[in-house]
Amino acid sequence: RIDNLETYQVHNNVNQPRQKQNAKPIKQTEEQFLRDHGYVIDMRGKPFVRVPGLVALAHRKGVQKIETEIIMNDLEKKICVVKATVTGSTGTYTGIGDACPENCNKMVGLHYMRMAETRAIGRALRLFCNVGMCTIEEIND
Repeated sequence: RIDNLETYQVHNNVNQPRQKQNAKPIKQTEEQFLRDHGYVIDMRGKPFVRVPGLVALAHRKGVQKIETEIIMNDLEKKICVVKATVTGSTGTYTGIGDACPENCNKMVGLHYMRMAETRAIGRALRLFCNVGMCTIEEIND
């Protein structure tokens, strides 16, 4: 007996199941969603997630707002620390991100303030979305 299938349709001599209209969708894990949409990068034998993927996942999980605040910006030492706060259906989560030209790659080194914000948002979204992977934006490579 097939519980969640109504009938089989034959297309090009291949049997393909057709799901019942009232069947519940299968819940996709957070990591599988990120992998299926190209947001996970395997590097040095470890998976890393991209911040845009966390943003996409957060929208699926009911994010309501993302706010950032500069905690420290030392223009002389060229270091910036940003706090991000993510609020949504499961609560409020914060993350801290720091950046300086030395811990960013050459392409974004001059824009270290924005990288600090991206890192903070990524850390807060990881908590909100329950994703244990580090973001690729947090490493210097």
